[in-house]
Amino acid sequence: MKHFNINKQLIVKALFILLFVFSVGINAKSTKEPAPPVKIDAVVVNDDETLIILGTGFVDVDGQYPVVTLANVPLSVLMEDSEPERMVVDTMVIFQNGGNLIEGDFRLTVIQGEQQDSYDLTFGAVGPEGPAGAEGPKGDTGLQGPKGDIGLQGIVGAEGPKGDTGLQGITGAQGPKGDIGPEGPQGVTDLTFRSTCEANEVAIYARPEELECEQQNPSRDSVICDAFNVPSGDHFDKAFLVVDGGATTCSSFVYECKYSGLVRTWERKLPNHIEAPLVAAEGEELCYKRPL
Repeated sequence: MKHFNINKQLIVKALFILLFVFSVGINAKSTKEPAPPVKIDAVVVNDDETLIILGTGFVDVDGQYPVVTLANVPLSVLMEDSEPERMVVDTMVIFQNGGNLIEGDFRLTVIQGEQQDSYDLTFGAVGPEGPAGAEGPKGDTGLQGPKGDIGLQGIVGAEGPKGDTGLQGITGAQGPKGDIGPEGPQGVTDLTFRSTCEANEVAIYARPEELECEQQNPSRDSVICDAFNVPSGDHFDKAFLVVDGGATTCSSFVYECKYSGLVRTWERKLPNHIEAPLVAAEGEELCYKRPL
């Protein structure tokens, strides 16, 4: 029996060569460029019942021509490799009707692999414009637009009519008490003691003895009232005789040392300080001249 010697190194090299060839084939298929998109740009209708279609993507990477249909009927494609963006097709197969070209609107479609594009084509004269269709339904309300700019200041309007008189307001609070006014001059009395009053005199009362008013103490005239000396309590002015009908009294004013503005001075208090009244008696009469 004859034995064969097998070279193991040759077998390994052969396997590596086969794997390399197989991988190159796979890489070549994976790097194949994708087919360009099919797009019809324009269509020209010739008198010889052929169409010239202009566009892109008509020929794939393998050089295969597309399928062209008109109204879903396949057409014969006449195309030159030197002009891949220009394609001529024959329409005689569907538009020859007794020697005349059929007029109307038709859909032209170019199909290249999984991609295609369509074009609406009109044969013959274009008819008159049809009537307007029915109005479609109202669309949805759009989004609100952005806020507009502030407008210009308007002109001042005319003055309105005078309003009605308002209600009477409430009475305000009572104001503070005013300052006491200055002391007035002492009145003039024309009093005379006589045994009998004359015709132009009036008898006030009769006295049994000389009448004098006693000075009240403390006296205002004996004390200074200023910023350096502030006497406290009431002080009396010089007493004077008061005649009222049949009664005569002695009276004197009462003062306090107070501020008048920014200066301390004597301020008279009200009412007047009244002493004991005098009673009419026999003797000389106190007469005063009747006013003219």
